[in-house]
Amino acid sequence: MIFDLTGDLGHKSFPMTPSGKPQKATLRQWTLEHIKKTNSCQPNHTESPIESQLTEIWSSLTGRSAASISPDTSIHTFTDSMTLIQFCSAIFERYQKSITVKDLCESKTVRSQAMLLEGRQKMRTGSDKTQDIHSAAPPPWRELPENRQQVLRIKQAAMGRLNSMGFDWGDVEDVYPKNDIIGPMARGARPNSWNHRHSVIVRNCDQARITAALHTWATKHPLMRSITVSDKQNDFYIIRPARQSWLCHQICHGGSIDNAEDTLTYRFNEPEWDHVAPPGPFFKVTILPVNNTPDIGLIFHWHHVIFDGVIIRQWYRELGQIVKSQQPSTVFHPFQRYSVALNRRMRNIAAQHAIDHHVQALRGISAARDYLWPPQRVPLWLKGDDSGWKYPDGRLGEPGLRTPLDGEYAIGTMGLEYTISVPQILGLRERFEIPPPIVAKGACVLLNMHLTSGEEAILVTNESGRSWPFVDSAAGYEGKSGQSEDNGEGVNPLSIDGPTVTLAVSRTRLLGDETVVQFLARLLQEQHVIEQHSHAPIAKIIDRLESPPGGASPTSRADADVVRSILNRQVFDWLPDISSTQSTAGEAGQESSAGDSASVEMLEVLSRTDLGFVWYPSLKEADTTLKLNTTWDDAQMHATEVSHAMKGFLSAVAWLSKSENWERPARECRFETEDEITDVGPEKCYRR
Repeated sequence: MIFDLTGDLGHKSFPMTPSGKPQKATLRQWTLEHIKKTNSCQPNHTESPIESQLTEIWSSLTGRSAASISPDTSIHTFTDSMTLIQFCSAIFERYQKSITVKDLCESKTVRSQAMLLEGRQKMRTGSDKTQDIHSAAPPPWRELPENRQQVLRIKQAAMGRLNSMGFDWGDVEDVYPKNDIIGPMARGARPNSWNHRHSVIVRNCDQARITAALHTWATKHPLMRSITVSDKQNDFYIIRPARQSWLCHQICHGGSIDNAEDTLTYRFNEPEWDHVAPPGPFFKVTILPVNNTPDIGLIFHWHHVIFDGVIIRQWYRELGQIVKSQQPSTVFHPFQRYSVALNRRMRNIAAQHAIDHHVQALRGISAARDYLWPPQRVPLWLKGDDSGWKYPDGRLGEPGLRTPLDGEYAIGTMGLEYTISVPQILGLRERFEIPPPIVAKGACVLLNMHLTSGEEAILVTNESGRSWPFVDSAAGYEGKSGQSEDNGEGVNPLSIDGPTVTLAVSRTRLLGDETVVQFLARLLQEQHVIEQHSHAPIAKIIDRLESPPGGASPTSRADADVVRSILNRQVFDWLPDISSTQSTAGEAGQESSAGDSASVEMLEVLSRTDLGFVWYPSLKEADTTLKLNTTWDDAQMHATEVSHAMKGFLSAVAWLSKSENWERPARECRFETEDEITDVGPEKCYRR
């Protein structure tokens, strides 16, 4: 379709950037507004075939009937961020055309998405080529000519570790660069830093079957077979071969137990056993047959350098399918492909713009150091058993300095879990396109101001990073090897086979008497910007903050120190509603799919991350129940303090969600409620 700039779009000249280039996003928005206006004057407009197809895709992803999805209704009134990612992947699968989440922020309706899609060229043709994208491993990173000198340094650093494990350099499958969020996790403050211990029960399964399933599983996922090494400049994964003789050291038999619950306490906190640690491997599982039953207990030890919350759910779902001899439903995309693209793109213009954005937002943050929460009572931020902890400079920590404030009744590692009913929360999305995670984040921001009596809230958020890094600037960019840059074509970011999680530091103030809707809408726009820059390297942000172009100063150094101090203090981590997406075998209380009677069930997740306090809110949309789980460093906070903060958080969410408050000033938010707050956590286990 061709439109006249003046006659149709109503503008005399094209929108231009300061450098004289057309602003395509603005021009696209003008066009979409014209199309929408034109269609509104044609009430008898019939749905085109492609509009019907897109409606069916949205219906399948959200569970809504196709009839309830109007082609002129914003999809942001009924979707979440994970659904948008799934839609983009589904579009490529069906049409071999690319639509990004950013496109969906501008093309909000099915009709505008159909117009956008019709104007896009196919990126590949033929289902065989599409399948190749999903399954084929890229060339090994260590064999790329541009990496020759770096590989030599890595080899020198790694040979001692490899030889001690019975390998040499010829046994290495590949080398992957780490991002700078994951890299420091391999240098924790204690032996069990950044560990997870998961207790799992496998029903109706014998030892031989589960052992074979675990070997198959670990063979499929290279990071489960990784160790780490540093060349003094960067951190890398080294992938070991999938030899059965070596996997036997990761997949172990530990004798029998009397009942499934014994997995919760089996060899608990044994210093030489109850963790995995650098240099790796970073995954192990112990097999424990349950006496006089057909069941098997499993204790998994994971290190966060190889997983995040998105991928580990999919790994467990796949394990459940392998145990049942089913075809795994997920085709995983090689993590190496993502890792190499991220490493290369750190040099491009978009990465520099992302760094600049964060530096500008964080400059002057040291003036707000009094607004940090929770208060720090003892050194470091460490959830769980902290035996053997050290200061950042390597000095051993003083025995008895970091003791649980609640003594033998400490529950910070196990956490607390409360729920509250918020029946009107989806109304904010339906009327204003403000999704529940933004409402929860708004409550957290307001609560922080309330608890600190501060003028602003400083919050660290976990971002999934489930997008291809800096893809919008990739056109025409080439790496040093002269090869065209990988744009992530055909990749479903949710299936990247490793951790993509990133962190973002946000500073928020209330603007005068802005209403609840205005406040939350502003947070939503800020979130879009955060997602656009989500892959910005935090180490480079801190370096630039500390040493700006004009040179370091006491203020710039103080700003950098404050940012370093808050990365592990308080984290906001919204959990998606798993009931509205694909079911996951291995999640608490869930079984693998029907057929074979074998099933995989999660009994307990114990997190020993080097963090002070973590908010884990989630919403079950079916009955609009908001659940809030928290875990914390119990050498820093009492359980009563945490309970008070949680009730304030849930009260704030309830207040923000009620329609009678939407036009009231956000500063009037209440942190007490008459609505029922329910403690739904498991029976308290006083263990670290």
